[in-house]
Amino acid sequence: MQADHHTRFDTGDGGDGRGGGSALRMLTNVLAVVVSLGLLAGFVGWGWTLAVRDVSGVPVVRALEGPMRVAPDDPGGLRAAHQGLSVNAIAAGAEIAPPERVLLAPAPPVLEADAAPPPSPPRDESGAVIASTPGLTRSPVPPPRPSYDLVAETAARAVLQSLAPGATVEIDPDSLAPGTRLVQLGALDDGAAARSEWERLADSFPALFEDKGRVIQAAEAGGRTFYRLRAHGFGTEAEARRFCAVLIAEDVTCIPVLIR
Repeated sequence: MQADHHTRFDTGDGGDGRGGGSALRMLTNVLAVVVSLGLLAGFVGWGWTLAVRDVSGVPVVRALEGPMRVAPDDPGGLRAAHQGLSVNAIAAGAEIAPPERVLLAPAPPVLEADAAPPPSPPRDESGAVIASTPGLTRSPVPPPRPSYDLVAETAARAVLQSLAPGATVEIDPDSLAPGTRLVQLGALDDGAAARSEWERLADSFPALFEDKGRVIQAAEAGGRTFYRLRAHGFGTEAEARRFCAVLIAEDVTCIPVLIR
């Protein structure tokens, strides 16, 4: 029985270290409460200081005394026109002293009723002044109007020129020198068909064929005779290619060729 009593006594004494952990936790709680109370007291004191402080000592920005803008004694710049005239002063209601001297405008010259007019320069049969007259380089009188309507005739001539087909120049293929640039427009069965195809293309593209010559060259292949339709009038290969590019865009056969 004594042994059992001794064992319970040792256990209650905290021999396993649990008593020291409880004391540490209690100390931590106490410190936390003290810090919280200190912070609370600091906030309360700071608020009380703001509420009761004297704001009369706070600096305040004040406006300067006197006007914000002062006109300079000599502002400079250009003087406006028509200033200082009497008419302006009168309009403003000021009293103007009479001038010391008044000058009137001169009287207009008096023309004599019987004064002879200046002699007229000599003129020809049409009424124009003769060019040899001293002091004159050109007669002020326009030439007489022609008996026909010049405007109508000019307009009619322009219309006829636009409607009249240009004469196509046909070039002999044997006269072409080596190095001449042409474009081939097709191969036809006979010369008449080649000329008809040329007329069709020239009507469809008048500006393109305006200064081009027609070349029809007979050739044989496989025992068959055909006629090449070609256009002449190209200075460079680039010019011939540009000509063909326009026709190819319209689904027309066109091949640049070179006479060798």
